[in-house]
Amino acid sequence: MCSLRVILLFTLIILSPSTLLAAQPLGWDNIADAAQQSFEDGPEKALRMEVDSLKAQRSLLPNRVMDVHASTIAQIPLTSSAKQNAQHQIQAGASFILGSLPSHMETLLETQIQSEQAHNQSKKLAYFEQLLNAYASWWQASLKYEHITQDVLRAHQDSEPLRQAFESGSYAELDWLDLEVALAALSREELLASDEQSLALQQLQVLIDQESWTPTITELHEDNLFTSNPWETLLERVQNHPTIIALDHQASVLRAQANVEQHLYPTTLSLDAGWTGIAPSTHWSYVEASISIPLSNPGKAEAARKRIQANSVEQEKLWQIELLRREILSQITRYNTLLHNLEQLTQGELATLHKRQTLLEDGFKQKQVTLARVLQGRRDLHEASHHKLELLLQLQVHTILATQLNTWITSAQIK
Repeated sequence: MCSLRVILLFTLIILSPSTLLAAQPLGWDNIADAAQQSFEDGPEKALRMEVDSLKAQRSLLPNRVMDVHASTIAQIPLTSSAKQNAQHQIQAGASFILGSLPSHMETLLETQIQSEQAHNQSKKLAYFEQLLNAYASWWQASLKYEHITQDVLRAHQDSEPLRQAFESGSYAELDWLDLEVALAALSREELLASDEQSLALQQLQVLIDQESWTPTITELHEDNLFTSNPWETLLERVQNHPTIIALDHQASVLRAQANVEQHLYPTTLSLDAGWTGIAPSTHWSYVEASISIPLSNPGKAEAARKRIQANSVEQEKLWQIELLRREILSQITRYNTLLHNLEQLTQGELATLHKRQTLLEDGFKQKQVTLARVLQGRRDLHEASHHKLELLLQLQVHTILATQLNTWITSAQIK
């Protein structure tokens, strides 16, 4: 019986959902999906609760009918001689709100819901940029560590025959010391690259669900980068940027609050109907109407303050639009500069370094060039190649960010 329980427990563990659902690889092609999922599982939950709370308030909004009231009065004399004068009275009625306060409160509730959704979209963009940059940093650090590790391995393999030659006395001590210095520098660089990779991974893991996503090194699509500048299409769509949409809705909420404050003390109308009877047979009916008109409105001052705040937000929106235009223009220039630098590096320095390294490797095989010089050449080539990767990486980040922003603006600003 005990062994059966163990088997059943082990089976349940193996077949549990957490073990069946493997983490998805996180790469350039699906980082927007990862950001969407992580944001939905985190900050967006709080937003949905807030929006649901606001929607639930619809049932609590005042309507035209303020109250319904009824009363009955029975006046019965205590002496028997006066019982024929007993009086009964029944009255019922309702009070109504006049004016536009209910519609203004409904409008305020709708604008608050839209404002929460707009701010959520703005937060989502900020989170996506943060995740994209964190993944780019980890990707760069990982690739750098991989390349340096390959260089170190190759350097040690190439140095083994020279070590044996040095031990046999056929290799000069100074040349061997130069080689050891070069190998030590490579090892130190490898250790630093490993530390950078670990730190970048920790920072990335803070932003994603580690059970759902596993960061992977995916190749850069170099050919896809040499297309039209992705920021140019955003220049004419600045007003639809999530930050601007959020400010628009913030101003709308303030104006709606001002309208509610302006009409918070409405005129009310009361309608009552009643019946009065005096024993034994005298009775009559009546209808009563009354109106209550406030002589002052304490909400006017608060309404004026809300309108001033709304105007202030409108001015901030105009300023943010100008800042975004400048930023996008800067991004356009930056993207074009990166493309130019990449072209110059590829066709200039890198081509020369590759040619020189081929000659150095051939010279080393013919024992005309020292291994230390070959290693230095490799380091120079590695640094230039890594610089190319950095340029490609920045172009990739620019392209993904601008493309995703365009997608959000095209599909809908608020969902």
